Amino acid sequence: MVSPGGWGFDPQLSSEMGEFDPARAKALLDLFGYVDRDGDGWREQPDGQPLTLVLGSQPDPLSRAFDEHWTQSLKVVGLRVKVNVGRWPEQLKAARAGQLMMWAVGSSDGSPDPQGSVNLLYGRMAGESNLARFKHAPYDRIVERMQDLPDGPERLALLREAQKIAVAYMPYKFRVHRLVTDLSHPWLVGFRRPVFSRQFWQYVDIEPHRRP
Repeated sequence: MVSPGGWGFDPQLSSEMGEFDPARAKALLDLFGYVDRDGDGWREQPDGQPLTLVLGSQPDPLSRAFDEHWTQSLKVVGLRVKVNVGRWPEQLKAARAGQLMMWAVGSSDGSPDPQGSVNLLYGRMAGESNLARFKHAPYDRIVERMQDLPDGPERLALLREAQKIAVAYMPYKFRVHRLVTDLSHPWLVGFRRPVFSRQFWQYVDIEPHRRP
């Protein structure tokens, strides 16, 4: 949950957050009683009731591609998914109210400091940036302690512990860090997309004499 280029980012860090392991997923579902009782290929709840996962989404091509990926991946382990399509502002409102079972959403860091990222799971931010409404007292104490510490070994150790909790409980499934590639003309000067800011157009200018 730490952005590349941010303080505490470790490019060598690997965890279950990035694994695709259908066999292990099936074993875990079997262990907790989510099995296919009637032989229709779909798993039921432990009490035998039907099980359908509801995924919030938006009516745009990128969201539809993500929806298809989720639907096909979960079908492999016998989980049925229903896609609930709505406008993004409506989905955000529902998520903040705790009314969405699942939703795919992006997040951006406004600075190299990871505090904003760890706050995504902070209990007191439930219904705000903590859309998963995750509440875990040891995690909250880590977040509060990190706020009071300067960058250094002690703060880094707390960040690593926060990451372990995020992986263990997985209220969020962190999937990708998006990369952006820009193409520009040689007569455009001053263009450099900052890592942690979207505001850079005031530094851009045109040199007409360099046009062909």
